[in-house]
Amino acid sequence: MTAPTSQWLASNSMPFAKDSVSMGNMNLKIKIAEFFDFPFFIAGSDLFKNLSDQLKITFVDGVIGNILASSEFKKIIQSEAFKQAPAFNDESGLSKFEALEYDLKRRHNPIYRKWSEIIDRYYNESGATSHYTHYHFPSSSDFSEVTHVGVKCSVRIPSYGNSEAMVWMPRYSVRGDSLSSGHSDLPERMSFILAVENLLKRASSLS
Repeated sequence: MTAPTSQWLASNSMPFAKDSVSMGNMNLKIKIAEFFDFPFFIAGSDLFKNLSDQLKITFVDGVIGNILASSEFKKIIQSEAFKQAPAFNDESGLSKFEALEYDLKRRHNPIYRKWSEIIDRYYNESGATSHYTHYHFPSSSDFSEVTHVGVKCSVRIPSYGNSEAMVWMPRYSVRGDSLSSGHSDLPERMSFILAVENLLKRASSLS
């Protein structure tokens, strides 16, 4: 398998500091962010060029959103009002924990919010489907050696057609992100958004 390349290769890194003052300022900001448990990321803008014509969000936005959602989740589940609430939501059928997680992710995470908006708008149609294929780079049975995870999403909306999109992103570990469903959580939603956006763009150009 070749090195990850895709329509959307997401990444974040610490840029090179040209002098000791810049490095000192950068380290100070990071220490302050860690002390206050604030989701502070430094990412070079050149890392996010040519991601998508339509989408202006990156996986960093999603990670920050998950951290904020995780922080609020921990506080709410300790409240007496939540403890006294029914175990299941009568309307959705979700447990109160699942319903809270969904609500907080939709509120704080722009990737999750975009994904859920597409589901609400287009996936009420009969026959609408989505399928995910997962990849690792480099290919290894030992996941500790994997540097990037990839997801290819294939979507079908009968009134629009079929489309697919591929997303790669680096493995990451971020303190405070307790609501991510493993390393495939964000790339799954990002690839789904791209696949549907491509499908709608193609349908619009043909109309």
